[in-house]
Amino acid sequence: IGMQMATGRYIKFLDSDDMLAEDALSSEVMMLDSTGADISYGKWMYCDQNDEVKEEVHGQYEGDFFTFLLHGDWYANFAFLFRADTLKKQSLYWDEDIFYIADFQYIFAVAATSPRFVFTPVCTGYYRKFSWHTCLSKSGPNRSASYVKILKNQVMPPLTAYQDILYNMKV
Repeated sequence: IGMQMATGRYIKFLDSDDMLAEDALSSEVMMLDSTGADISYGKWMYCDQNDEVKEEVHGQYEGDFFTFLLHGDWYANFAFLFRADTLKKQSLYWDEDIFYIADFQYIFAVAATSPRFVFTPVCTGYYRKFSWHTCLSKSGPNRSASYVKILKNQVMPPLTAYQDILYNMKV
């Protein structure tokens, strides 16, 4: 509902336990405006529940971002800044029927429409990891089922370029 009501030029997602880095938004907006790209993404870091930075994760990805995601590689949702019109013209709204890592599935669905990504070489934020935290993101059956649903429901690039990856995932 929030995206449908949004009136700004950009959309960014941020979970309640994560933090944006200082000046990240201004750097991302500047990069989008100077390149004309649809989506900016940047580096991010893990921190613990005490906000102590543990490690830097993910820098620039070389190649097709959709292929990167098909391989199951995960990227923090706050690391992206989307042009609102890119999401709205594709009618890409959060699918509330997807219960499993919905943020990743949304980014996967957006990437399937072949938008132009640009890397912003700054830290965009901090992903808080708790000592009790467990992650299901590498769970093959749930992930594959969600991929299949998205692939069936989204307008996307020709699958022939991705058929080897999909075959290896057995979807």
